[in-house]
Amino acid sequence: MVVVILISRHYKINPDNVATPIAASLGDLTTLALLSWIASFLYDSIGKFQKNKETNVVWFNLLSNWLDMV
Repeated sequence: MVVVILISRHYKINPDNVATPIAASLGDLTTLALLSWIASFLYDSIGKFQKNKETNVVWFNLLSNWLDMV
């Protein structure tokens, strides 16, 4: 982002008009990458966690804690 601001100042363009869309696009790309990584992890572990009862208990306890936070 610093490079974008420096380049926009060099060409006498308002950095606010350039940096804001780039920051929004980078945020969207980061979110998509994170969601795809989580989805691939969950898809790969479909049959692995269902056989282990202790893992299910841990997941349900975490779920109840997360719901209490919300």
